[in-house]
Amino acid sequence: REHQATTASVSLAQLQEEHRKLERTQREKDALLEIIVHDMRSPVGAALLSLEYMALELKKHPSQASLLEATDDAVGTLNSLSGMISQILDMSKLESGRLTLRLDFADLRTILESTMRDATPRARARSIALDFDAPEDLKAAVDLRLFPRALEVLATHSLRHTLEGGRILFVASAGTDEIRVSIHSTAPAIPEPERQHLFDKFPLAEGASRRKSAWSVGLYFCRLVAAAHQGSISLDDVDGWPTSFVIHLPTQRKSA
Repeated sequence: REHQATTASVSLAQLQEEHRKLERTQREKDALLEIIVHDMRSPVGAALLSLEYMALELKKHPSQASLLEATDDAVGTLNSLSGMISQILDMSKLESGRLTLRLDFADLRTILESTMRDATPRARARSIALDFDAPEDLKAAVDLRLFPRALEVLATHSLRHTLEGGRILFVASAGTDEIRVSIHSTAPAIPEPERQHLFDKFPLAEGASRRKSAWSVGLYFCRLVAAAHQGSISLDDVDGWPTSFVIHLPTQRKSA
């Protein structure tokens, strides 16, 4: 019995040491991510400021409308890139439950309008029609830093896969027990093997390229954001729309 107690004590000490090592590794990982994010933000921020200044100057010259449009498109792309950089750090914090949401009772129509407005330059360049359908005064408790970024990821995904001349519809609706925020598009339907792993961190379906898998990490971020809001995300079958992403939110914030 004394031998068993000694063995148990040694095993406990080993487990505690392993736990400390894991915690130290996590801290080092977080510190490295923060350094990478900071170093990436600086040049992107500088380029963004330069382009915004260029856009202001171009607005003084009506004859430069086409150049102004291209500049606005570049500004939108850099804003998206800036969001993706922040996403790297936020994704790690969401995974470990170390990111506390700052919830606001926000108007979903306003958020969808903003998402559509940001997507308009890219859509216009490919003759993709954008529209939205959301009632006034439909509100939900969301983090205004994370939730709009998740919608931007879904909008970017839809734009990238929608063929020229297609359509994208942004929708918010309320049911008895949930609020649904949807992005429908005429993008080709996603094959069943890919659907099964679409929101995984590394959704490498059989026959899929690693490049495609890595790009889809953004959809994993959307899944984390939805879960942090006590909700979920799905790819639904909707009549008339080959591809429909839907974020399901509770009508009221669930108690912890």
